[in-house]
Amino acid sequence: MNKNNPIGMIDSGVGGLTVIKEAQKQLPNEQFIFIGDTARMPYGPRTTDEVIAYTFQMANYLITEKQIKMLVIACNTATACALTVLQKKLTIPVIGVIQPGAQAAQLATKNKTIGIIATDGTVNSKAYELQIHQYGADTKVLSQGEPDFVQLVEANKYQDHATRDIVMNHLAPFKAAGIDTLILGCTHFPLLEPFIREAVGKQITLIDSGRETIYAIKQCLNKLALNSDIKHNHDEDIYYTTSDSDDDTFKVIATNWLARIHELDVRHLKIVDNGTLQHLEEISMPRLILASNNQHKIIEIEAILNDIGINLTVTPLNSLGDSVPEIIEDGTTFEENATKKAMTIAKIAPNDYILADDSGLSIDALNGEPGVYSARYAGDHDDQANNDKVLNKLEGITSREAQFTSVLVLVGPNKPKLVATGTVRGLITDQRYGDNGFGYDPLFLVPQFDKTFAQLTANEKNQVSHRGLALQELGKHLPEWLKGGV
Repeated sequence: MNKNNPIGMIDSGVGGLTVIKEAQKQLPNEQFIFIGDTARMPYGPRTTDEVIAYTFQMANYLITEKQIKMLVIACNTATACALTVLQKKLTIPVIGVIQPGAQAAQLATKNKTIGIIATDGTVNSKAYELQIHQYGADTKVLSQGEPDFVQLVEANKYQDHATRDIVMNHLAPFKAAGIDTLILGCTHFPLLEPFIREAVGKQITLIDSGRETIYAIKQCLNKLALNSDIKHNHDEDIYYTTSDSDDDTFKVIATNWLARIHELDVRHLKIVDNGTLQHLEEISMPRLILASNNQHKIIEIEAILNDIGINLTVTPLNSLGDSVPEIIEDGTTFEENATKKAMTIAKIAPNDYILADDSGLSIDALNGEPGVYSARYAGDHDDQANNDKVLNKLEGITSREAQFTSVLVLVGPNKPKLVATGTVRGLITDQRYGDNGFGYDPLFLVPQFDKTFAQLTANEKNQVSHRGLALQELGKHLPEWLKGGV
């Protein structure tokens, strides 16, 4: 077993994020891969056999596909139902959240009266009582199922005022019962901790079973010499859900709760087949295929997408191999040409996003030439010849105003065509200046910088280029488009 492999963590939904948050804080060298089974939550009302089957499916995926070195069941219901089964079946260490929480509560209580709030499944299993009574047979335990709390957290309502009222009402009996310690026996519940503390009083010790589990993880890592010697940045941690790929609820809750600076790597697993044959497979996310092999253009578009916070890798057209036919750009407008390219490629890669652009230089004194013929103005995509032709045609002409225009067309499976346009005004110089650009960049002077496009840095160009402006316009609508809107 490779000690630098990741630790797997599974839960019925978002609750296990409370465990991973503490794990990230206390175990900075480890990488974590988390699965929240959001499609089949809550686990509390499910049968023991169902919970065991779902838990094993997640464990099997993490072991076979991600080669995890340890499994943490960050779900009280799954721990109660499946921990012993998985410990017998799997060859890696498996840790649950109940034993650490029970032990911490027994150490904390002074009057030997402990309260437990959990799912109905955990309460009915009596797993906490059994563990607590192993440490102290005379301890009084009061358990209460709170399935509504799970649903409120999963619905991202854990900060709502109405939720506070529900928590206050539900937990009122514990005040009268005389407990001095309360176990949060579901990993969803720490997200409600401010309301829970208000409901039971500051004098009550709250036991976060997930937080206590981190100590058990540390002990296991030390005992088996599995501590990673590679310091992982927790921005590398991976989060999976079993909900639909367009459901952002998990990502919203995780981003708020974990307070990560960088965007979380949230992926989706689909549940394949039915009954006992079910297993999990990662949903292959669409690629963003650019209808070009121009490396300058690819780098420019990737940089601009990153600047506007769109996390998509741009794939060049040649990734499709020899299946792409020659596309004749015979449209009369930039949008026609871009649409033709996008739709042609979409027939070959129907499950991917296709981004096509057509752009060109329009010179006022030449009645808008070269326009849609910019790339082939003096031949077939010959930059030097095109530049020479422009300079020759403008010889002796003092009015040299011009504009660059870029039209982007984005298409994708079951989505409407998205069009964005960017235009930048400038002047045509009397000779080439700069080595950074391509096409007509060495001739196009940007008054704002008093430099040609070919003299600008990549950052400067992205601020004012026609393609940059078109991408910024695209970026305004892209999040909604990805969800199926626009």
